[in-house]
Amino acid sequence: MSDKMMIPEGAKTHPFVATILMEPSQLYSFERAFEDRREVRILKVDDKTPSCWTVYAACASEEVQALLESNW
Repeated sequence: MSDKMMIPEGAKTHPFVATILMEPSQLYSFERAFEDRREVRILKVDDKTPSCWTVYAACASEEVQALLESNW
């Protein structure tokens, strides 16, 4: 996992963190896509760069992490 991030307390069921780069306009769609999905929790959005944001999402499995990182 690049850019390692500390897993917050209580996230033991989601031990994998996906690091996703996206345009700011994609964030709303991303949040909506996973709001009812229990296998993903959005941890943090780094919006320091105006044209490309970094989203950190806790994942319940390595498979979910790999899917997020390769498809977003």
